[in-house]
Amino acid sequence: MVEIKKKRTYSISLKTSVACSIIVLLLLTVSSLISINMQLSMSKLIVSNFEQSQKKSLEADSLKLEESLLSNVQVNTGICSNITQNFIYNFDQSGLSVLLENYLKMDGIIAIKVLDAEGKSFVSAWKNPEIAVGSTIPDDMQLDENLSVVGDAIHESEKVGTVRMYYTRDLIRQDINKRQMQTDQAIVQFNELFHLNIKQSIISQIEIPWK
Repeated sequence: MVEIKKKRTYSISLKTSVACSIIVLLLLTVSSLISINMQLSMSKLIVSNFEQSQKKSLEADSLKLEESLLSNVQVNTGICSNITQNFIYNFDQSGLSVLLENYLKMDGIIAIKVLDAEGKSFVSAWKNPEIAVGSTIPDDMQLDENLSVVGDAIHESEKVGTVRMYYTRDLIRQDINKRQMQTDQAIVQFNELFHLNIKQSIISQIEIPWK
């Protein structure tokens, strides 16, 4: 009789132990699933924030390059106008042609138009792709007035003409495209590394409850 009671007591203890183990295992599994879900949500947020930060950085760099280009053209237009006034005043078209040719050797500058005080063409120079000089810029150049800077040629407090310097964003586009490729590559590498770490973390959490 005593032995039967012991067996029953052992059986109840065993069932209780098994039930507790199952409950604990279920709780650990649920906890792991919740943790995994949170990690996946957090990973998406982190990846999204990284991509946004990279894109904003690229946009900021592009803006700085645009501002730097415009500033350089403005400075060069101002200097060119100050020098040009002597050539216009002395009607030295050959000397001015040499000056404009030298300016067109600078990266980003594609054409320069010089007008006299009456607004008539004095000397023009362009790069398409070779540097050329003439009275007017050929129509096939298709220049954008929005991508140009104008400066007055002043001689002894009197305006004797104007200088319009045209520039291109091609170098900036090439630089931005190169940086865009580097940014895209960085995003891909970040995604691959981050997802690998998340995957390893998830696998370890799945294995823990069963150990």
